[in-house]
Amino acid sequence: MIPFGDMLQNYYRAIAKKATQKRASRLAEIKTRKQALSEVDAAKKRLQKAFGTFPERVPLNPEIRKTFTRDGLITECIVIQVRENMHATMVVYRREDSDPSEKQPLVLQLCGHNANGKAAGNGQRLLMSLARAGFTTASIDPIGQGERLQYDLGTENPVRQHNLAGKLISLEDEFFGSWRLFEARCALDYLLSRDDIDTARVGVCGTSGGGTLSSYLFGLDERIHAAAPACYLTTFWRNFQNELPTDSEQIPPGLWADGGDMADFIIARAPAPALILEVENDFFDVRGTVDSYNEAKKIYSLLGKEDNCEMFVGPGSHCLSAELRKATFDFFVKHFMDEEKTYETIEPWPDADLYATQNGQILELQQEKSIYKWFEEKNDFLKERRDPSLENISEFLKTALKASPEDNSVPDYNISYIFNTRDDGLATTEFALETEENIVALLHIAEGNLFHFKNYETATLYVAHLDASSEMAAVTDYDGMLFALDVRGIGRSRFLGCSRREDYFDYYDSDYFADSTGKLLDTPYLGGKVRDLRKTVALMRANGCKNLTIKAHGLGALVTLFTLGIDPYLADKVHLTGLPTAYGDFTGNTDVRWPQSHMIPGMLKVFDIPDLCKALSEKTDFKADAFLDRMMN
Repeated sequence: MIPFGDMLQNYYRAIAKKATQKRASRLAEIKTRKQALSEVDAAKKRLQKAFGTFPERVPLNPEIRKTFTRDGLITECIVIQVRENMHATMVVYRREDSDPSEKQPLVLQLCGHNANGKAAGNGQRLLMSLARAGFTTASIDPIGQGERLQYDLGTENPVRQHNLAGKLISLEDEFFGSWRLFEARCALDYLLSRDDIDTARVGVCGTSGGGTLSSYLFGLDERIHAAAPACYLTTFWRNFQNELPTDSEQIPPGLWADGGDMADFIIARAPAPALILEVENDFFDVRGTVDSYNEAKKIYSLLGKEDNCEMFVGPGSHCLSAELRKATFDFFVKHFMDEEKTYETIEPWPDADLYATQNGQILELQQEKSIYKWFEEKNDFLKERRDPSLENISEFLKTALKASPEDNSVPDYNISYIFNTRDDGLATTEFALETEENIVALLHIAEGNLFHFKNYETATLYVAHLDASSEMAAVTDYDGMLFALDVRGIGRSRFLGCSRREDYFDYYDSDYFADSTGKLLDTPYLGGKVRDLRKTVALMRANGCKNLTIKAHGLGALVTLFTLGIDPYLADKVHLTGLPTAYGDFTGNTDVRWPQSHMIPGMLKVFDIPDLCKALSEKTDFKADAFLDRMMN
């Protein structure tokens, strides 16, 4: 049996390698200060394009909910408004004996993916040590962490909170990384409005997911003067090569395709001081960290500030270790203080001591809006304003899925020599259709021992949900010859990487990884599935099929629906089952099983599932029924 479990990895590897090599060649040509300045400007523009525009800021209405003194520190627990009726919880530390009128340097720490957010022990240790040395320090709870849990998922896992929110708001053309960055900017707005902050000495740090956000804030906000991101900065190539799925906010759309990489978050601010921190045994590959450091270091050197770009690799595994905390402390003291300071370790305080809310959750506030309520309201807003004509939907899908006339060309095919006779007597032959370089779609025909593609004037094509070979036996009502199709990523072409969990719909597995890689490389995974279907039909038509019925279920029904949005007359008759009721309905304090890979960014600005079904039924022989809810029931 021919294996296809590495097909998607090989497909994206070729695209990723080309992008990586192109970037390396460009950076190798940079040899002068003028060229370095040009690259700094280009890096800024790449980041701005990937992160898009930000909403207007609302009044912060800061409220210091609690103040106490302990271990030589004054601690303030604060609530600020980040969006209308959406608030964030913060903590600010300052040395007890400092002059309240004295403007101190600021270090803002952005949290990693820890359930207790700003109360995480190692984060507390670092901020309190800096505060004892004369800094004002602060941390903000990210959405889905600490006092800002959003979804009741039976777990406080922040990645699940973020990935669920991220895939849903992407339907409304929002990037969760930009959402997170916007909130960090709101925190910075508040802190810079305080009388005790020296706005000329502002630093940011963070570890893991906080390393991500501190990199983002440094790269995109010039109010930050120095940054020390930890346990994040590697390269897109190393993450891909190691089959490491990253979180919803860690996938800046199209950045890799545009020639960008993680080092751009440092390069965009050169020559402002930056310390890249890593540990030896991190899943964010330290080899990539060295590569990113070398890229940035070259630009800093050409700008005459080589010493402003530093790297520190400590022992141990993924965390803000004692060694990393000390290195971060020394870095900010060096750049923001006039004298050396002694690093002290203070034991963290209980989570509840840092609560800014009475019971430790922001959703308890009167009129507080959850992210799922925000999603619902924005969907209602978009729904009232969209014009879901078939023409508008088609134009959107062609652009979003990168459709082209070539997608309707007849593919070559391989005869797989896989013949099956089932217990129920159904004999089949499999063909591997070469729909794209390094990609095949597997087409099963309900006739055994075929060594050529026969002319079937009347046929039914079943587009599978997860596996055509096992599902086609259940298709008993069909016209002519029965075909069944596995588009890329399902059946025997299911990606075998990323630990391949038993559940195909796991929020962090290979389907998610393939889709995320496609977003970074501006090569939509779903667009490829649509291409597979279009080319399959082209082959069938070219071989004499005049009467074609398409049936599909679940994910296969979504692929078919979006394909029909581009080619409404692809088939003579269509019957889809198991579509989502409507993506816009999937709000509420609960999970959504439908995968990110079949949600098109921005589609709710143009249409939802019922809109396209209605438009197709008015113009073609189209039927859809047996719809499924958010959990695919």
